[in-house]
Parts: sequence; structure tokens; C-alpha cells
Amino acid sequence: MLRNSLRRLSSVVTLRARPPPNTAVTSACFTITNDAPPSSLEPHQLRCTTLLLSVDPFLRCRFNADPGVAYTSAYEIDAPIASAGLGVVTETTAEGFEPGDLVLEPFDAWPWADEVVLDASRVARVPRALPLLLPPSSLLGVVGQVGLTAYCGLHHHCAAPPADGDVLVVSGAAGAVGSAVGQLARRSGAAVVGICGTDAKADALLDLGFSSAVNYRSESLAADLDAALDGREVTHYFDNVGGDLSDLVISRMRAEGTVILCGQIASYDSDVPYPPPLPSATADLVRERRISRERYLVLDHKAHFAAALAEVAALVAGGELRTPETRYEGGAGGAADAFVSMMGGGNLGKALVEGAAAPPAWVRAAEAARSALPPRWRERLCRKYVTAEALAAFVS
Repeated sequence: MLRNSLRRLSSVVTLRARPPPNTAVTSACFTITNDAPPSSLEPHQLRCTTLLLSVDPFLRCRFNADPGVAYTSAYEIDAPIASAGLGVVTETTAEGFEPGDLVLEPFDAWPWADEVVLDASRVARVPRALPLLLPPSSLLGVVGQVGLTAYCGLHHHCAAPPADGDVLVVSGAAGAVGSAVGQLARRSGAAVVGICGTDAKADALLDLGFSSAVNYRSESLAADLDAALDGREVTHYFDNVGGDLSDLVISRMRAEGTVILCGQIASYDSDVPYPPPLPSATADLVRERRISRERYLVLDHKAHFAAALAEVAALVAGGELRTPETRYEGGAGGAADAFVSMMGGGNLGKALVEGAAAPPAWVRAAEAARSALPPRWRERLCRKYVTAEALAAFVS
């Protein structure tokens, strides 16, 4: 009995304290404990081991008493931190699920714990054929909210999406959304300038197909950006960062250009309204040049979600849209340090935390088979079978 009790202990990350105003989230904000999950299930519940946890910049607002947004809620003191997650069912009282199934919580409700008990209505079952065509981890990234944010921002938020001859600048370009934005825009024929935080990340962006890349920590940032633009004006700016960097980019935009105001990570630790007000000189320039700069919220485009995800999935399956990832170890207990690292720019692409458990054997076998399939076959099969209707459950 003692052995069983010890075996069932699960690392759980809870909120110890909110960060003070105008302060970053640090390890002092978290408590990591070993707790025993419920020993029995209520009707329509699943017991799952966590395979992957997602850490994302938008979660920063949940650490405040007032998140300032309507689409998510604040974390509660002494309650588990939660995000999107992927896991494997070990026990179930819900119809339609069986042990060994992969399940996905696509947004913000998978607790940071090695073992969790979830209501089946909160998750989507991953079809067993899907890992033959797509990496399961991509459901937490580009074949999920990341891809939707990138695709809808380019194709549905813009009155005139980037096209051949246009110049798109992406800030936060080495992050999950930014790296997808750049690749998608290049497919449209636009030149894409990525702005990131290290020379190594700039090299990685070039490897992903960006036209050029600039390190914003360079002492010659303005000159570097001008060199990347090579005399061209910016037609589209996918803004994930805000702050002084955005003032610099906007000053190089053409009349009637478009800012896709996706995120303002430079101000997430500051006690200012969202989006923060522009400096007067930048605001004057936006007005004089008739630059469109409306706040972009991907949830405003739900009507396009399933079709957008199907297109992105096919591109990933065919290797035409690459999915860089930074994996953090340590099980659920490592998620706290992973979040702090991600907010400090420690990731390239999607930031994921590996759970303490390994994927089931059937997933490993499917992934081995996928690697043996030619990319063009994977894309054809994905377009035929991974339809908008099939993916609808992942974005509802």
C-alpha cells in the first residue's frame, strides 16, 4: 500500500505569489509540491499522464489579479498553474475514451502536474492515425493556436494580406508565432525581415527561409534594419513585441501600411493598458501615413479556424512549414523554470515542457512510420483525411 501511494505522487506547480507591479514572473512566484491525485474518478472523467505542457507569452496576464482580457482568467493563489497540454489516458469513466488514447487541451486548462484528472468535455481525443502524418507536439504549436494566430493574422486580419512585392517585418520572429508568420508570408511571395534577440536565432530564421534577420540587441540596430530593408518601405508589420522596437519599424512603414498588433511582450511586465499607448511622435506618424493599427485577437476569427488549421496541417505534413521547438526537461515541475526562460527569450520556436512519462508505444511506432513516408505522400494524405471537420474538435 505504501509503495502504491508513493508511486502515485505527482509533481504539481501552483501559484505561490503574484509578481509585484512592473516586475517579471520569477521562480519565487511558484511552489512545486508532490501531491497524490484523486484515487477514484467521478463519471465522465479521465486520468491522464502529462506528455507535454505548453508555455506561452499570453499566459503572463494570468499571473495578475486582473488579467485585463476576457478570454482567460487569473491564476488563483495556491491553485495549480495551467496551460495547453497533451497527455495519455490511463483510466477513464467517459464514453469514447480508452486507456492509451492521446488527448489534447488546446488552450489554457491542463494543470501543470505529472498526473491530472480532467473532465472529458475539456479535452479532444487525438485520432490514432494522426501521428502517422503530423508530430503530436505540433497540436500544441503550429497545428493549434500558434498556427491559427499566424495564419489568421496574415490572411483574415489584414485587409490586403502580404503578397509578392510586399515587405513584412516580424518582431519576436524566433518565437512560435513569429517563426510561423515568416514562413507563411514567404509562401505568398513577400520579402520577410525577422527581428530576434541573438545572432544564433537570426541564423535559424535564415534557415527557415526568411529573407533576412536582424538582432535587436545589436548596437547598430537601426542601420542593420535599414540594410535588411535595402531601400524598401515596410508594407506589413507583424508586431509581437511593441516598445521602442515597434517605433523603429513603424518609422520605416509606407503610407497605408498595416500593423498586425498581435502582442506587446515588451510591456507584459509593466502596469500599463493593453495595448500600451504609442509615443506621440509614433502616433502622429501612424495618423499622417494612414497606417492601419487595429488590435488583433485571433479569437475574433473563429469562423476561419477549422479551414485554416487544415491548411496549416497539410503544410506541416508536407514539410513546407517547419516547426522549431525548444524542449524543457524536468517533468511538470520544470514548467516554472521553462516559463521564466521563455519570457526571457530562451526559446527558439515553440516552448514545450516534457512530462515525466514517455509517449505510449503506439505513438512511437506511428512516428517511426511517419518518418519513412515521403513528404508529398504525407501532405496528400493529410489533405484527404485531416479535414477541417476532423480538426474542429481541436479548436472548439
